[in-house]
Amino acid sequence: MQAQKIGIGEDVIVTGLFSEVAGRHRNLPVVRAGIIAAMPEEPLQDLRSGLDYRAYMVELRSFGGLSGSPVFVRLDPNRAYGVGGNMTRYYLLGLIRGHWDSYGPVKFPDNEIETMNLGMGIVTPIDEVCRVLFQSSEVHWRRQRERVYRVDMSGGRWTPEPP
Repeated sequence: MQAQKIGIGEDVIVTGLFSEVAGRHRNLPVVRAGIIAAMPEEPLQDLRSGLDYRAYMVELRSFGGLSGSPVFVRLDPNRAYGVGGNMTRYYLLGLIRGHWDSYGPVKFPDNEIETMNLGMGIVTPIDEVCRVLFQSSEVHWRRQRERVYRVDMSGGRWTPEPP
């Protein structure tokens, strides 16, 4: 982030699934775009637990079901900052944690709705995600339960390979 001078106003791209539309044969991914609205300088407070957490705020029309989706910062080819070539670069910023809704009712000319998405998504920084994934107790837990699966081509079933 510091080496590339990434900050407020940078373009972000989110890839995920739109949970309101399920495909018949498969779910199609969607891409949303926005910008970094705030850096994780001041802790935010979780409304359920009361605990503080670090997060980016991104101006992005988030929706239920997008949580856990990766958020990438998109750097224009003209911003090479020590990186060769003239390609667009993408950096993993973090994962969508949620978004803010305005609880109302919010009034519109002919109707009212109970909540309205404020267009501000919450992104857990990727270094926080890595800190959880790679702490020794989590690594040990995953290794104890790790299984390698293979496809049984004759029956089309997933079966564990022998240890």
